Order: sequence, then structure tokens, then C-alpha cells
Amino acid sequence: MFTASTSLRYPLGDIDFGALPRTIDTTKTRAEGSERSPKPAPRILAVDDDPHIRRFVTRALSEAGYDVTAVEDAESGMAQLLAARPDLFLQDINLPGMNGIVLTQKLQEQRATRQVPVVILSVRTDPRDKVAAYASGAVTYLEKPFKKQDLLDAVKLALELAPRRARAGPG
Repeated sequence: MFTASTSLRYPLGDIDFGALPRTIDTTKTRAEGSERSPKPAPRILAVDDDPHIRRFVTRALSEAGYDVTAVEDAESGMAQLLAARPDLFLQDINLPGMNGIVLTQKLQEQRATRQVPVVILSVRTDPRDKVAAYASGAVTYLEKPFKKQDLLDAVKLALELAPRRARAGPG
């Protein structure tokens, strides 16, 4: 056990623990002790008509530190997207009121929403559905059922690609 007066001998010199502060204030930054402002959590809007998927997605992403809003249909999703301006849009292909591919295309057509990355969730495994999703503007495609880590990886990827999409401009 070390005490404040303990010194250790290292090849590069002695360390005198008595000279170190007993506590470290982690709320201060290096620049003149100003307080750090916490980085806001990325906001994610999830749209899926299956309540189990909505609960799973909301819980998994919230536990990972994301700010999640979940709705059940395309109309609500579009309204929330325009009102809340999330950092990521996560949606099913099979939505009441509008197909998810068509919804993604509509998002790409609007200046206010075209830079929001879209992640598609679907039970469809046909490669043509994936091609259609990517062609409509989706960043990635996640097949249901999926594991929590697969969801987290897809979200992380989409958020990392978002600044690149913004710099590239409309596609």
C-alpha cells in the first residue's frame, strides 16, 4: 500500500507521491479550468410497426447512450423527422401507410432531410430489396432478426458516414 510520502524509483527518475494532489477535479479542462460541456447524445428516430422491435431498439440504443424516439408508421415518422431533426433515421421497409423504400426516397428529395442517414431494418432477405434500399439512399441494411451488437454497429457506422455524406452534397 502506498501512502502520500511513498516514493518509487523508476528508470526515468523518482516519483514522489507526496507531491501529487490527493484528488483530481475531472470537471475542469486544461484551458484555464473552464468547465466541459457534455456532448449531446446523437438523436435517433426509429420507425417500426412491430411494438417488440420498437421496444428492443429503443432499449438497446438508449442503454448505449443515444437519445431515441420511436414511432409506429411512416406518417408519424415523417412528421417527427421534420419536427425533431434527428441525427439518424432507423426504419422498417414494411410500414403502414408507405413503403420504407419510398419513404427513404422522399427523404432524399427534401433539402431538410436528405443529409439524415437512413438505416433500413427488414425481414426481407432478397438481394433486390437490399439494392433498392441502397439505391433509395439508405446507408446500411439490417436483416431481422438482428442482435443488439449488430444494431449498435449499424448505427455507429451510419453516424460515422453522415459527415462524409454532408460534405459530398446531394447524390
